[in-house]
Amino acid sequence: TNTFIISYIGSMADIYDPMPFFNALSQWLYTTKNKEKTIKFRFIGSLSSVLKALISKKLGTSFEFVGRVSHNQVNGYLDSTDALLLVLPPKSELVGKTFEYMASGKPILVLGKGEASDMVEKSGLGKGFDRQDIEGMIKYISKLTDIYGKQIEIEPDWNYIS
Repeated sequence: TNTFIISYIGSMADIYDPMPFFNALSQWLYTTKNKEKTIKFRFIGSLSSVLKALISKKLGTSFEFVGRVSHNQVNGYLDSTDALLLVLPPKSELVGKTFEYMASGKPILVLGKGEASDMVEKSGLGKGFDRQDIEGMIKYISKLTDIYGKQIEIEPDWNYIS
């Protein structure tokens, strides 16, 4: 099977409210017609036991919790990642992770709207979603997995990014 890997790198506090993304991913996993394609969500960093249990319950075997790793190991995980999840805490402006993610050149799904999601969209690297837009996230996940293994059609605007 072809496994498409979406990763989150860093720490995530309960106030980040990431569950809308996991609801969307869970629905995609449950309803996807193409069983040859699957998604693994990889979490690299620190996560509360409450969130870890909630995500694990939603995603089952599609959830891989790596935990904290060295900076060198992060780069290895980044290389083997197909797309990145950026979660903006409610009422958040810009988070530093935005720049690290954009520098990777990987597609980015941003949960939450704000300056960071605007930047990601302007850069051509991804799309931002309101927390209630489950349907939009499912469609975007489908789009990312449809182009997986083909020439990815994101067109980063490197002038904007740098």
